[in-house]
Amino acid sequence: MARRQFVVELRCPDCDGTASAVWEENSELNPDGPQRRMVALIGDFHSEVGRTKSGGPFIVCNKCDAIQPR
Repeated sequence: MARRQFVVELRCPDCDGTASAVWEENSELNPDGPQRRMVALIGDFHSEVGRTKSGGPFIVCNKCDAIQPR
């Protein structure tokens, strides 16, 4: 199964911290849409245990602890 990687640039709305999140998506057909997982988080953010409504990990700013809304 082919895997596609893409990068999402992040900017904290509270303190302007920045980061890049690298995601990997598979090509399997799924009724819920493509399945993805975060491969790397580089910059002023870290991920925490827990899942957002979209199934991704919580992404939190290192500078001010704001949780990203995605």
